[in-house]
Amino acid sequence: MKNILSYDGFSYGAQSIQQFFKQICFGLGRASTGDILYPSACATQFELHDFKAARLSYVGTNWDGLRHGDMLARLSAKDWFDVFGPSRAWQHAPQAYRGEPAFDGRAMIATLARGGICLCLHRAEHLAWGVPNMRVFESAAASNVLICDDHAFVREAYGDSAHYLDHELPFDGLVDQISWIVSDIRGNPRRAAEMAKACHERFLQRFSLEALLNGVLTGLDVSPAKQGIRRTLQMDRTDLPQVEVDAHSKSKARSDGKVTCIVRGGFRSTSYLKRALASIVKQTKPISKVILVNHNHNQDVIDLCEGLKADLDIEIVDAPSPPNRSLSLWEGLKHLQTEFFCILDDDDSYSPDHVEVLLGELLKNPQAVATFAGSVRILEVDPTDTSLSPTHETCDLAYLEPFNIKRLIAGPNYIPSNAFLARTSGLTETLMESPDVEALEDYVLLLGLLKAGPFVSILETTSQIYWRSGQKDNITFDRDLFERCASLVRARLLFDRLTHEHDINLHPVIREDALAVWQRSVTRRSALHRRTIDWSAEQPSGEVLAGCIDKLSQIGQNLWEIEGWAPVTLAQEQAGLRGGLFKRLVAKVSRGARQGALRWTPTQNGDAALPLVFTCPSTIEFVDFEVCLRPDVCRTLNDWSYFRSGFKAQIRVSDSWRPEDLRVYSNNREGS
Repeated sequence: MKNILSYDGFSYGAQSIQQFFKQICFGLGRASTGDILYPSACATQFELHDFKAARLSYVGTNWDGLRHGDMLARLSAKDWFDVFGPSRAWQHAPQAYRGEPAFDGRAMIATLARGGICLCLHRAEHLAWGVPNMRVFESAAASNVLICDDHAFVREAYGDSAHYLDHELPFDGLVDQISWIVSDIRGNPRRAAEMAKACHERFLQRFSLEALLNGVLTGLDVSPAKQGIRRTLQMDRTDLPQVEVDAHSKSKARSDGKVTCIVRGGFRSTSYLKRALASIVKQTKPISKVILVNHNHNQDVIDLCEGLKADLDIEIVDAPSPPNRSLSLWEGLKHLQTEFFCILDDDDSYSPDHVEVLLGELLKNPQAVATFAGSVRILEVDPTDTSLSPTHETCDLAYLEPFNIKRLIAGPNYIPSNAFLARTSGLTETLMESPDVEALEDYVLLLGLLKAGPFVSILETTSQIYWRSGQKDNITFDRDLFERCASLVRARLLFDRLTHEHDINLHPVIREDALAVWQRSVTRRSALHRRTIDWSAEQPSGEVLAGCIDKLSQIGQNLWEIEGWAPVTLAQEQAGLRGGLFKRLVAKVSRGARQGALRWTPTQNGDAALPLVFTCPSTIEFVDFEVCLRPDVCRTLNDWSYFRSGFKAQIRVSDSWRPEDLRVYSNNREGS
C-alpha cells in the first residue's frame, strides 16, 4: 500500500485490479490514470516449429515454495519435459532441470521456442482475479502451443487455440492429462501449428507490448509542474488538541514565508554533510537559511561551509559539550528566526521539490502546524561487508502513510526527522526546554508540535534516509540506547495531555509505573538482547546450529512473543515429510510446553521431527505457534528453499521468568 500511495499514475495487470484501484483512488482524491498493461512481451515474427518432436517447457522461480511441487515432480520423470529457472529452485527435479535463461527480454522467448510447447500455471489468486502471468504472452511470442490451467482471461484471449487443464483432477490426473495433450500435439503437428499461429496473431493484435504501451500514459499529466498528479489526503483533524500558542513564540516567528533548515554535523565524515548540503542547494523553493550545529567545533565542517557561502546562507552554531542529540537540536531551534523550519541530519538528503511540496501544502492549511511526506531508506553497503548477498535490496519505501495520532503516539514513529516541515510558532515556551535524550529527540519534538495544531500528510516521497549496516555511527543499531530513551519518552507520555485526554491505546509498558519502566531499561543495558538474537551458543551434541531469533518482545502481562526462522528447507520437507512440517507438529510442541516441562521437542518418530528445542528453567506455556513465510531469509541466504521456514510463537511466563533464560536450539540434522 505504501508503494501504491507513492505512485504518480497507474497501469493495471488485469481489469479486476483496475476496478480495485478506482476505489483506492476515489478515497485518495486522485484520478485513476493509465490503462491495462499486461506483463507481456515484444512483438515477434511467427516461427513454425517441428511439433512432431516438440518438448514441454516450464519456467519458474518457485518464489512462494513448491506451488505445484507434486505434479511437476511427477512430470520431471517424462523424457519430453524441461524446467528452467534458478538452480536452487529446482533441486527437487534435477533430471528435468535445463538451466536459467538470461533476463534480457530475448533469451526467454528463444528458450521457449526451442521446446514448442509451454506449460503455464497460475496461483489461486491469479485465477480468482483473472490475472494472467507472463508465460501466457511469452508462449505466444515464441510461437508455441500453450497448455494452461482453466483461466478466464486466457479463454477470452485465445479461445480454442490453447489447451486447458481440468482443476478438478488430482495431481496424478493432471499429469495424465498433460501427457495426453503432449502426445496429441506431437501426433497432429498441422493442427498444433494452426493453434500456435492463431495465438500468435491474437498476441500481436491485442497483447504485445507495442500494442499495450499506447494506453499507459492515458490521463497522466506529465508536465513539469505535475499539477494533475500530485494530490494530498485531506483530513479533518478536529480530534487533535488545539492550544493557544504563547506570546513568546508568536513574537519570535515572523510571517515571512521563509524556511530555515537545521543541520547537525561534526560527528561523521564531511562527505555525508557535503551531500546533505548539496540537496539543500538544489531545492526548487530556496531555503532561506541553514543553521548548522557543529559538534566538537569540527574544523572540516567549518572549511566545507566556507566553500558554500556563495550558494547558502549558513550560520554555524557550536553544539554543547559533551554532544547530545537533543541538546544539539534544541540549540538549533533557539536560533530560528523564520516562519517555517525543517531538519536534515548530515547523512540524509532532500529531493529537489521537498520544501516546495511541503511548504505549499502548509500554506494551503493555515490551521496546520506541520506537513510531512514519505521517505526512502537507502542502505550504503560497505565494500568490506561480505554478509549481504549481491541481490540484497538497498532501497525501500520505509515511510509513507496518512497521519494517525494514535498510531504516532503508540509508536513506532513513522515521521522521520527530515520528512516534515513545521511552523516556528508551534515551538511553545514549554516545548523549548530540551528533553535531554540521546535518541528519539525528533519524536519528542513531533509530540510537542502536536499540541499546537494538526498535521497534514502528503502521500509522496520527498526525502532520503541513509544508513550503513553495522557501523557505529548509526544510532539505530544501539538497541540499549533506544530502550533507555524510549523509557524517558514513555514516562513523559504517562500523564501527558495527548494521551490522557484522547485515551490513546498505547503499548502496555507505557501504562506501567514510570519507575518500573526506567528500572527495566537500565537492566537491559547489561542484557544480551539486541535486534537480532542468535540461537544459543550452547549447542546440543551432534546437532546442527542454524536459524535465529529475530525478535523477542513483551506484548502483555507475562506474555511474550518470539519471531524467528528455523533450519528446515523445502527439499527436506519433500524428502520424506511431504510438506507441512511445522503445521503438523505445532500441536506436539504446544502440548509438551503446557505440561510444564523444562525442555520441549516433539517425539522423534518416523513421521517428522520439529527442528526446534525450547528450554528454560521456569515454567512456560505456549499460547500460540504458527508458521510464517520468510522471503527475507531467502534473499539473505540466496536460497528460496527456506521460504516457509519462519515461525512466530506466543508464550506465557511466570513472574520470575527472565528473557535471557530462554534457549532455542536447532534440532535438525543435515540430510534428515
